[in-house]
Amino acid sequence: SATFYTDFAYFTIHLRYNRQTIKKQGGGTRVPSEPREYQICNLVQEFQISPRTIRYYEGLGLVEPGHTTGNHRIYSRRDRARLKMILRGKMLGFSLQEIAVLIQLYDIDPTEKRQYEEGLRYAYKHLEEVCHRIAELKSVRGRSSRSHSCS
Repeated sequence: SATFYTDFAYFTIHLRYNRQTIKKQGGGTRVPSEPREYQICNLVQEFQISPRTIRYYEGLGLVEPGHTTGNHRIYSRRDRARLKMILRGKMLGFSLQEIAVLIQLYDIDPTEKRQYEEGLRYAYKHLEEVCHRIAELKSVRGRSSRSHSCS
């Protein structure tokens, strides 16, 4: 459970960092080593996911790429940050619906308090589910080992 909380803390810190980075895009300091735009192949390579997965997230409204005149998708730093958040949330066991709520809260709540509270609520819910599954598996293993023992 400590790892789960550490990962959740990383998830929320990551959201804050990305918010600051995205704000800087608008007129502040740019990070020269990071491109301003990404093609789908760049994101596929970086995150080791399929183009279909990225397009699926686009269909759900989780990322919103622009398009070139040739109708190729162009992803912004904001889209890249959202992909990172989505993948981190999935690793923590959050559903895409829960991740979408957190992203929306991230976009509308400048204090980030609601997002953090909602994220903690999801984290506790998932931790409870995992603990329940572990208890069930231990019970099954206990019954199984009794039925296969030589008496």
